[in-house]
Order: sequence, then structure tokens, then C-alpha cells
Amino acid sequence: MRLAWRPLEVEFQRIQKNIEKSNREFDLEVQLAYMKAMAEWQRKMENKDSIKDSVSSAESSKPNSISSIRQLRRPNFTDRTHILKELEEILVPENRNPADGQQSCVLHGLGGVGKTEVAVEFVHRTQKQWDYVFWLRAETEVELTNDIIELGRHVNVYKEGQTLQENLEHARKWLNTTGESSSRLMV
Repeated sequence: MRLAWRPLEVEFQRIQKNIEKSNREFDLEVQLAYMKAMAEWQRKMENKDSIKDSVSSAESSKPNSISSIRQLRRPNFTDRTHILKELEEILVPENRNPADGQQSCVLHGLGGVGKTEVAVEFVHRTQKQWDYVFWLRAETEVELTNDIIELGRHVNVYKEGQTLQENLEHARKWLNTTGESSSRLMV
């Protein structure tokens, strides 16, 4: 009986080693792709002459309002008044107690039900009430990193010649300290 299992055990070990090897190779490919994406992003950032084309001053009562919203408003948005009203009550600074500190809210649901559309509509309807509005993409770590660095550029804390990590830290510090003196919306 032992002799009959021996060839199967050898074959199983061979397949297991191949799978482990493939996993290591895949992990290396992922790391390489990440490094390439970050290098490409760094090149793009270094080649940018100005960020004015990506920063729009909001038409608002806030004199120094900054917005990085990339999403276009849909003219045929199906009004979801109750959701938008609830978001306003939770998030808009004029509607809440300052002692409550920063507020956050999560829109959740199945894919395709309109979460992004609600967020975009909310931003466009309330944009005049914020000093800063930032849309941060978080589908991947690279996108989130890029958008946080871009946020740092928008608020003038990005420093040429410093490492990516140092500039991320500048943006994080700004985020942690600015909320006390200004209103901001991060989507």
C-alpha cells in the first residue's frame, strides 16, 4: 500500500514546490510593477510646471477655497433628497456642533447603485461651504499615495527634492493640523 502512495506523494510535493515558486515570482512581479508605477508617477510630478491646471478655485464665498474634484456632475442625476439631506446634517460644518470634532460618513451598497453619483452631487451642492475639497482615489495604494501627494501640492506643503515618504508626511501633518482652523471635505 505504501508503494502505491509514494508516486502520488512525490507528484504532490513537486506541484507544491511549483506553486510556491510561482507565488514568489508573482510577489516579485507585483513589487516591480509597484516600483515602476511609483517611478513613473515621480517623473510626472517632477515634470509638472504648474498645478494650476488641476486646481480650480471654487466659485464660493470662501476666498481661498481649493478643490481637486475630478468627477463631473451628472445633469440627469436622480435626486435622492433624503440621502443628500442626511449627508448635509452629518458633514456640513454649519449644521453641526464644533465640539463634535471631525465627522465622517460612509456611503455603502452594491456596485452600480449610485454611491459615487451621490458623493459627486453632494460635493457640487455643498462646495461653497468648504475651504478645501479633495477627492482621494483609494482603489489602490499607488492611487491613494498619488492623491495625497497631489493634496500636498495643492496646499503648498510639497517640497521639491524631498523623498516621497517625506512629502507624504508633510501632507499628513497638514491634514492633522488644518482641520481646527478651516473646513475641509475629503471624498
